[in-house]
Amino acid sequence: MNIRWHYALGNLNEKYRLISVRFGKGIAGKVISSGSPIMIEDFPNNINGKPLEQPIMLAENLVSSYAIPLFFNAVPKGVLLVGNRQKHTYTDEDQNKVKESASSLEKILTVQIRSGGK
Repeated sequence: MNIRWHYALGNLNEKYRLISVRFGKGIAGKVISSGSPIMIEDFPNNINGKPLEQPIMLAENLVSSYAIPLFFNAVPKGVLLVGNRQKHTYTDEDQNKVKESASSLEKILTVQIRSGGK
C-alpha cells in the first residue's frame, strides 16, 4: 500500500503531491503503521534512518514536525502533520491542539465518506 499526501496548507510548492511512500516508511507510513504520534524536533539531526526516508521534510524544508494518526472505524487511515521550518519542540499544549484538530478532521471526513464525498 502506498501512502500519499492529499492536502497541504502553507506549503512551499506542489512537490508533496508527488510523494508516495510505502506502508511503514516516512512519517506518514510510520504513523499509520504504529497508530502513534511522531515528533521530529531538529531534522535531519537525531532521526531514525536516513534523511531521504523523510521526503515531506525535504520537500517542504521542514526542521520540526509533529504527526498524529487520523482514525476511521478505529483504524489509522490518515495523518495530520504540522511542521515548522525552524527548530521547534512541540509542547503538551501544542500536541493537544493538534489532537483536537485531528478529532475534528476525523468527524468531517467520516461524514464526507459516508455521504459519498458530496
